[in-house]
Amino acid sequence: MASASSTNGGKVSEAWRTKVAGTLINPDTLLATDYMNHFNEVVMLIEMLPDMPDMLPDCAAWKTKSYPQHFLDSRLDYGHLAAEAYEHVPPDIIGPFELTVAQLNAVIALTIKRAAAAIAKNASDETRFAVDAGITTLRKLSDTLGGIINGSQQTLDQAHIDAMMAGSELSTSLVTTTACGSTQDDIDKLFD
Repeated sequence: MASASSTNGGKVSEAWRTKVAGTLINPDTLLATDYMNHFNEVVMLIEMLPDMPDMLPDCAAWKTKSYPQHFLDSRLDYGHLAAEAYEHVPPDIIGPFELTVAQLNAVIALTIKRAAAAIAKNASDETRFAVDAGITTLRKLSDTLGGIINGSQQTLDQAHIDAMMAGSELSTSLVTTTACGSTQDDIDKLFD
């Protein structure tokens, strides 16, 4: 979590702005969009499932990584700095960021679970529906996460996520959520 000494009224300190200058780390959020690649991998695999159900083991083998772990495992020249900077992300940014990452992870797991059940029944229409609902939701969450990394504090409302996973029509509007705006119960509802 962000330390109080690293931020000034919810803003990134000048010391950290200077440290991340010249890197792909956003100086306003101390986050880097390269973390999105971690999710893009599995989204591409999931998208293939309706036409290539034999990709299911690859999807199931995917493991989530925390932001710092992603960068520590990377070969990026700024990887260690990105992992260190994460500890200094302002609280009003880290809350929506972590919420959206948790939502992404939950939707990935649920989509794989639903697709696996449909594949086991050899139900191709059901597989396509599960994948389409999941991918739609994952794309919106990915857009939201990218926005947060680049300075937006908007997150998807849990009701929108639930409706997308159910395959319902819904508004694409976003709502602003504070760091305390959603709970683990909201995320758990994704698995109902």
